[in-house]
This record gives sequence, C-alpha cells and structure tokens, in this order.
Amino acid sequence: MKKNFTWPLTLFFCFVLSTFKLASQESWTPRKTFPGPERFQSVSFVIGNYFYMGLGANDGGYLSDFWKYDVVNDEWTQLPGFPGGARNSASGFSIGNKGYVCFGSNSSDEMNWLWYKDVWEYDPSAPEAMAWTRKNDFPGHERYLALAFTIGNKGYIGAGSYRFARWTIADYYNDFWEYDPSADHWTQKPSIPEEGRNAGAGISIGNKGYVGFGFYYYDTRKKDWWEYDPTAPETSAWTRKAEFPGEPRYHTSGFSFHNKGYIVGGANYSPFNDLWEYNPSTDQWKQKTNFPGDPRYSIITATIGNRAFLGMGVWAVYYKDFWEYSDDVTISCPSDATVYATWNQGCGQFVPGIEPLFTPSDANPRLSWTHIWRGSVIRTGEGVPTNTTFPVRDNILIYSLPDYAGQTCSLRITVLDTLTPRLTPPPTQKFCYDPGNQYRIPYLQFADNCDIIADISQGAFIGYTITGATNRSGLWPDASGSFNPGTSIINWKVKDPSGNEGTAQTTVIIDQPLSVNIPNSYSALFGDPNTIYIGYGLEGLLLTAMPQGGTRFSNNNYMYSWSNGASSRSIWVSPSAVGTYTYSVSITDSLGCTATDNISITVKDVRCGPQMNRVIVCSNTRQGLRELCLKPADAFVALLFGAKLGNCNQPITLAGPGRNGSIIEQNKEASIQAYPNPNKGSFHLVMNNFSAGQYEIRVMDISGRTIKQERVYVNVSNYVMPVYLPATAKGIYVVRVNANNKTVFTQKLIVE
Repeated sequence: MKKNFTWPLTLFFCFVLSTFKLASQESWTPRKTFPGPERFQSVSFVIGNYFYMGLGANDGGYLSDFWKYDVVNDEWTQLPGFPGGARNSASGFSIGNKGYVCFGSNSSDEMNWLWYKDVWEYDPSAPEAMAWTRKNDFPGHERYLALAFTIGNKGYIGAGSYRFARWTIADYYNDFWEYDPSADHWTQKPSIPEEGRNAGAGISIGNKGYVGFGFYYYDTRKKDWWEYDPTAPETSAWTRKAEFPGEPRYHTSGFSFHNKGYIVGGANYSPFNDLWEYNPSTDQWKQKTNFPGDPRYSIITATIGNRAFLGMGVWAVYYKDFWEYSDDVTISCPSDATVYATWNQGCGQFVPGIEPLFTPSDANPRLSWTHIWRGSVIRTGEGVPTNTTFPVRDNILIYSLPDYAGQTCSLRITVLDTLTPRLTPPPTQKFCYDPGNQYRIPYLQFADNCDIIADISQGAFIGYTITGATNRSGLWPDASGSFNPGTSIINWKVKDPSGNEGTAQTTVIIDQPLSVNIPNSYSALFGDPNTIYIGYGLEGLLLTAMPQGGTRFSNNNYMYSWSNGASSRSIWVSPSAVGTYTYSVSITDSLGCTATDNISITVKDVRCGPQMNRVIVCSNTRQGLRELCLKPADAFVALLFGAKLGNCNQPITLAGPGRNGSIIEQNKEASIQAYPNPNKGSFHLVMNNFSAGQYEIRVMDISGRTIKQERVYVNVSNYVMPVYLPATAKGIYVVRVNANNKTVFTQKLIVE
C-alpha cells in the first residue's frame, strides 16, 4: 500500500456507554479506544492476560511502535519500539510466555521495497532494553501478508506474497513452515493445497490449524477452508473442510475461543462487518451478530482466556475503536435421577440421560465434569461421562464450562440397592468325634451386586451364629472351630452396605465318642481267659464286640467287620493248632465313624496219657508244684481244689480272671460250672469262690442275642442258682457272668 492514501480520510471515534446484548447470549462491549497512532496491517500476539500490538502503516508512513493492552484493567501502555525496523503486513504468534514477529515490508521507496525474513522473539519478563531478541532468519523467501497460528509449543506460518516493487508482478506462495522455539529451527511442512495466496486468515482450534480466504492475484478472491493436523502423515495433513458460505474476501481476521473459530470483516471490493462462527465438530458455519463498528478490513484480534477482543482496521478511514466479544453459553443439568441397582451391572449402574443442556442449543463449549461420592471427588473428566457407572448411594455430578466463568450445574444421581445377597451355604456336615475338638467347615459362598468385603467399614456384615449343641458366633464366612457332640446349626448372615440381608443355615453333626471292646472269653471252667485247651473244655471261644457311643443305625445296631471276614457282632473261633491268634473287629456307626479293638487267643494242648485222653493239670502240693496227668473227671476235681490246667511253667494265680488285670480279687480262684451240660433248657449254675457282691448272669446265642438276663447277689463261697431258659432252639449258647459291666467268666452251654 502507498505511504499516502489518495482518498479523503475522516476518523470516527465511537464511545459506547453500554454493552450491546444480542440474541443467543452474544454481546459486544466497547473497551478503551487505542490511544496511539491510527494504522492498518499491524501485527499482534497474546502473552498471559496481555495483548501486544504494533507496527503497521498510516498516511504518515510505516510504524515501529509497540503497545500492550491489559484486559483486566482495560488499559493501553506504550512499550519501547520494535528494533527490527518499521514495517507493515508482518506476521505474529505467541508460544508459551513469549511472542514472535516476522516478515513484512516497507515500501517507502516505491521502486525499491524493503522485504523482511527476520524473526524476533519478545520476552515480557526481560528488562525492556533486552525484551527483543533476534532469532535465526526464516529460511524461505521474504514475504508479507502471510498467515500464522500456534499449536501447542510450535508456531506455523505459510502463504503470503512478494514483489520487487509496486508495479512488478507479485509471487504468491502456498508453502507452509513450522517453527520450534526450543531449537530456533524452521521445518518445511506440506504446502497449503491449491495455488498461493496472501491476506488470508489462519487460526488454531484445539490441536489443529485452519486456513482460508485471501486472494491469488487481485481478482481471484477466496472462500475455501482447510484443516491442518500436525500429527497426521504428511500426505494427509491437509483436509478440505466446508466452504465459507458468505462472500469471498481478503484481509479478513480470525480468532478462536470456546472450541470454535470466528471470521470477522475483510473486503471484496467493499468492506464487511459480518461475523461468522465455524464449529469444527460439525464442520458447519453459522453467521453471528455483526461486529457493531463500521465495515472494515485488517481488524486486529486477540483471545485471552475465554474473552475475545478485536478492533481497529481500515476502510476509507482508520479506526481505533476496540471491542470485547462474548458468545456466552449457559449450562443446565437434567433433573435428579434415581435408579435401582441390577445384578448384571453390579454395584455401579450406568445412568442414561445425564447430558447437560446448553443455551444456545447448538453450542459446543468445552465441558468438564467432577464426580463426588461419599463426600470425596473420585473421578474427573472432559465432555460427558460415557460408559460410566455410578456406585450405590448418592452421587453428585458437577458440570462446568472452563471457558465460561461461573457456568456450572449439578445433578444428584441416587443409586438404590434393594437386592438381597445370594448365599450358598455348605451342605450338612457330619464329623466323627475329634478329641482335639477342631472341625473344618467349608466356607460360606455368597454373591452380591456390590463388593461386600470392601464395604465392611460402610456397614456391610458377614458372620454367623451357632445354636444347638454348640453356642458361639463369629465374623467372616468361616465357622470352623470347636463343636460339641450332637447337632449344631450354623445360622449364616450376610448384609450389604444398603442393609439388604441374606440368611442361610448349615447343619453340623458331631458324633458321640465311639469305642469297642472285646471282653475276655473262656472255653473251660477254671481255665485262663481267651485260651482254648485241646483235650479239655470247649473247642473254641465266643468273641463278642461290645460297642459304646457313636450313632447307631435305625435298627439300633452297628456294622461289624472282623478280621476273619465275619460281619456279626459275635463270632465263634476255634483254631485247632497250638499257638497264638489275634482277632480284630472294626465297628462303623451310621455317620461312618469307626472304632477298633483286638484280642489274642492262645491255643494250648493239655492232653496226656498213652491214648491222649487224659488232662495235664498243675497242682500245688506239699512237695510243691507237680504236673499230674488225670482223667477229665479227676482233673475237674483237682481244678476245684486249686489246680491249674496245663504245665507248671506258669505260676498259679489266686486272682479272679479278667482282661488287663484283676477285676474281682479272690482268696481262692473263682470259677463257674453249668450242669447238666448238655441239657434240655434248664440247668444249675455253680459260682465258686466269688467275692460277695452283685453279678449279672446273661445267656446269649452265638449271634450275641441275649436269651436270659438276671441279676444275683452272691454272699457264699459256693453259690448255686437254677436257670430256666425260655423255649429255645437247640444249639450252642454261652453263659456269661459280668461284674462292674465287665465280663469275668464265660461258659459254653449246649441245649439239646
């Protein structure tokens, strides 16, 4: 542009005392008028809460001054001038807390324009005299009217044009470059599609850049719109977006806030003051309320926080007005929601319909949310929480618009849990008696839509109470420990944090202590216990298992298993060879508990004489112990008077017979005899040398079944009692004498 314009110049200063409140929450608010010289095609950038602007040209020539605008206090302050020289149509951008200025031209000499490719960095924290630092020059061609924007910590510049002098043909560029301030290095990137341009617009929205507009030679005005993605492969970095629906234009200005882009003013043979909004999420343009100032181009723009500022520019006259634009968005939350927990979603429930509403309805502001539960923040995020579940009890969801101060709303989401925990108790447990009284119970299995164990501190409960034979209680799903014999009931209880309670029971049966004893058995009167004498007395012994405790079967009996394979309670054993034989019995009760006992049987051969029809007895004579070979009848008499069956290699005992030691202490050896034997069911029982006391007389068959039972009191040394059996079958029977619940004598009986 020429140093001096040929059209008349009139300056208008518009002082507006109120904010223009428009439809759809838009507002235009006038700010303090720029106090410096009027200008156009100046350069600007933003650092923190300050807007920096300078350079440009007016009818007085090219400018090198620089200014700072404080948006908080609405104040302009002039700074030391730009050291790179007066120019216009430069490009500016900011990265972090520093600003950058490059390019531009100075056509004071119409035949020899000055062109720039220098790059300057401005640091507002440095002393004023050192605030500007020259960086490495741009490696491409000099130019002016280039477009620029910032993404992250990189600056991007492209397009623009160059001409040697006013009347020479211009070169238009579409190259595109990235500047890394940390390395002070430029990197060429894929060019902007289509032919070159100048006086276009460039902005960034989020992590992408957008460029468009301008002209390619004077009569080729543009209205295209392109998106640049620095993370995409170079072949697909540029994407054409929706074409601008208004008139094509150049020297239009752009800015972005609230995740949207804005284009304002410009010219196409005549100036504009329209304002357009671009929504990148929908790729749509929407016309907004016009800029309230006069139509113009080369408007300077700035976005500071969530506030947009713009003004100045030129068309026929220079403008120094400055405005703040607000496209306010209000937020409202849906009504509070109450939902019920379900098994398939667990303790947390997905709650639909929690999206906030915006005014205007097509607004797409940046949205943040905070989730509060039990008085603490447990989650935060951006946008609307999707695929998010809310735990049982009250949840507070707070939405806020970071770019719109004070715009928040909240809703309460109450998740109610009415589901009862599901319990799978251990089945009935049956145990044999353990002297250590420790029994292992399987764990209670349970399930709930909530994590009960994690919520014990919040009122959840897992425990049990035991009643019946045992009385105790405890926590957790393990009731192992001590149980008394008998039947106990474990009453399980599981309660979730919402108070829903599930119960179940497990029966525990502890068997009574089970034992078995095989009493002494006798094959001959005056013989040793558990001894069979070949040649005298019975040919065998009746062994009987005597169980105690446990739990009987329904027939009031037990299961018996003898070592010889028998399964009855009593067995008849008759080994025929001399020696010692051991017999054992195992009993099993209805709970499967077992007990065992064993007994050793001795077989002795007491036969003597030439025909082996006499009996050896050991008699205690005046000459000492003597072995006698007697007829059976004489042997019986000898035995009555204290002789002992068999050889004299064993001392004669005066103690009454009994297993594991004496049961009845006698002055002389006790004995019993049944006569006649065999008989017809009646006989006399002779009890010799028994101590005075009470005795039980029992007659049993070989299966152990009692045929007759009677208690007698013996008070003479030779007690004789008649015994009359009920009508019985012929066979072998056993007469048993018991004292103190122990068998002390047995006698084989034959009924014919």
